[in-house]
Amino acid sequence: MVSKMFKSPKLLNKVEDKDITISPLKNYKHARNLTFMAVSRQELAEASKTLPLFFAKDGDGVTPIVILGVKDNENLFVNKSGEWEKNIYIPALIRSYPFVLSKQVDVYSLAYDVEYEGLNKKDGQKILDENGELNEYGKNVMNFVQNVYTDLEFTKNITKLLSDNELFKDINANIEKDGKKFVLSGLMQIDTDKLNTLSDDKLLILVKSGALNLVYSHLASLSNFKNLAENI
Repeated sequence: MVSKMFKSPKLLNKVEDKDITISPLKNYKHARNLTFMAVSRQELAEASKTLPLFFAKDGDGVTPIVILGVKDNENLFVNKSGEWEKNIYIPALIRSYPFVLSKQVDVYSLAYDVEYEGLNKKDGQKILDENGELNEYGKNVMNFVQNVYTDLEFTKNITKLLSDNELFKDINANIEKDGKKFVLSGLMQIDTDKLNTLSDDKLLILVKSGALNLVYSHLASLSNFKNLAENI
């Protein structure tokens, strides 16, 4: 999902990149081809107000995702100018562009997209100081991006509890508009029948872990397919 945003990601280099500047995001053209995007537990409350929230396999785990389109390489909430539709939640991973974390062995490093249109513009800010170390702006960027990725990993630990209790079921989501039918595959949702049969002890674990909040956000978001249908 994230890789679709980046044309030419590059690790931030203290020598080569000492003088580069980055301008703030002015549009979301980089997100035009995103049909789905991962979200973390800290985003669930806001994301579930305007977007359908489901789950998808992610490596050896499961990640909450929001649906942004009904066809491959389509985001219904970004117009031709790159403007994101008003009042629709923008996932943190999309807002963190042009930056991304890159894992080298056991160390996470900051990387950026060298084809970002806000690179080396007049209104840009340097990321590194004279010694090639992150300056105050660079540290703020690193903290934001690192927090996003850390919380996504923590969220996968929560969804593991749901998996362990066999609360996921595979589904295809069907959307119809003007006689046309669109099918979204590869999704998982909560099996409410199994949820309702869990013992009190297991339910208590889900409550204390925050997993039940995730479940409720998912269930509450199902009415948001109307936002997708309106933009088809």
